[in-house]
Amino acid sequence: DLDVQGTTAVLFQPAIDAADLALSRAIDIQFTATRGSALDTESILDASAEVGVRINGQVQWLTGTPEALGSGLFRYRLPTGVTIGAGTLEVVLAAGSFRDNAGYANVASSMTMIVRGVTLEMVGLGNNALPVDRLNANGYFDVRFRPTTGATLLPGSVTDAAAEFTLAG
Repeated sequence: DLDVQGTTAVLFQPAIDAADLALSRAIDIQFTATRGSALDTESILDASAEVGVRINGQVQWLTGTPEALGSGLFRYRLPTGVTIGAGTLEVVLAAGSFRDNAGYANVASSMTMIVRGVTLEMVGLGNNALPVDRLNANGYFDVRFRPTTGATLLPGSVTDAAAEFTLAG
């Protein structure tokens, strides 16, 4: 089978820090026309929604006119009241919602954005690998918690009784 696509779009930042997303409240999408054609920017700047985010199983369409950033890149603002935490975020494109000047429209599709929260790294180890003999000899290993950009780690969230991570392997 041959898969023929019209215009396409991808996430400009497929991974973003949760704090950065909360601050910008925006998702940038890079649109591309079919080969030999130009993007019909009016089909993006019109009143119909092209982009949505799936939250709790429901698509929240990003309405309003996106901001044209140049070279087919457009910024969509998250609706007021929509909060996105760390994890994966499904970004959806409505079928036929944008096209090129040859009239080729997009197909419905979805993309996954990784929204990073606090990260954890093992200290003093290459590739986060800990030789078992070293673990057995020491009886412990050190970790560093890194908060999201511009945030401060709450010590009580690490020193409480709940497990912060699990070991496997």
